[in-house]
Amino acid sequence: MTNSDPLSLLQFLEMQEDSLIEVFVTSVSYKHWVATIEGLAADGFILRMKHFESDVPVVLDPAMFNEGDNVDYLLSVEVGRQSWTTQFYSSTLIDFQGDPLGIRTEKDVADVVKFMRVISKATGRRVSLSSETLDYANATAYMTVGAHGGA
Repeated sequence: MTNSDPLSLLQFLEMQEDSLIEVFVTSVSYKHWVATIEGLAADGFILRMKHFESDVPVVLDPAMFNEGDNVDYLLSVEVGRQSWTTQFYSSTLIDFQGDPLGIRTEKDVADVVKFMRVISKATGRRVSLSSETLDYANATAYMTVGAHGGA
């Protein structure tokens, strides 16, 4: 389903029940995270961060990444009418989770593609959209953007 047209992607996402979807890029570093956050902010995306339940400024720090166990911070990004979130599990993986039920129109798909393009530009890497996974190397991408990934 990689690089599908918006209508095919919408039909596919309608069949996703009780599962999250994920936008991700692997083989990154802390500097890619910083570039991604700066790129999203510069492109007009609304970013919010919480530390536990308190709102905090959207400022990254390497100490936020506990490489698998950290759920102290939550970053949310408004992507059109959708909300995509991450909890900084790894500095080598950028991953945002979203709800497939929030993608119902071609405009919603275009918003996700724009989000993915900003991440691709910031990292210089291909960005994938898939169902939520822990096995990124073998994840089936519904769509890819950048670095020869299309869209």
